[in-house]
Amino acid sequence: MKAAHSPRGRSVHRPLVVVEMIRVSIRNPSNAGRLYPRLVNMGKDRWLVVESRIPRAAPYGLDIDATVACDIDADRVLMNVDLQAGMRRWHVAPLYQRPPIKQYADLGFTEATLRQGSFPIPVSIRTDAERSYALVTWGSATGELEAVGLSEHCLALVSKDILRGFYIDVPTLR
Repeated sequence: MKAAHSPRGRSVHRPLVVVEMIRVSIRNPSNAGRLYPRLVNMGKDRWLVVESRIPRAAPYGLDIDATVACDIDADRVLMNVDLQAGMRRWHVAPLYQRPPIKQYADLGFTEATLRQGSFPIPVSIRTDAERSYALVTWGSATGELEAVGLSEHCLALVSKDILRGFYIDVPTLR
């Protein structure tokens, strides 16, 4: 609760407004918006990073539950996703069928989403026993999820104009 003062000088508590919806737009595909996964060694564990191959500034960022960090370019296009939970922390669950790609596109973010920047929505990361994919989801999905191909290895899971997660193929461990 955030304290405010009434005209008579008494404290009045108003709830902070926290929007738990990450609003996005589906844009025409470009090379800059293609995202490719790679593994990063972090001590005794590995983190999954999905990134554009086109270097550019990232003036915007999003944080989802201190688990998913997104970098966004000046055109408000997603350019990088870091899963800040090592592979050892992923929940092994029964095999999840990779969703069919509805279309290839870039993922754009609304100004309101970028203004908020941080979303305290609990994140779930599921995988199979081989850790061949990461299914990263948050919030409660209402309605049908559409898979938007950010590349052949990274899918954004979108319900209407709300980003609900990602399906990412994990590169083979060499």
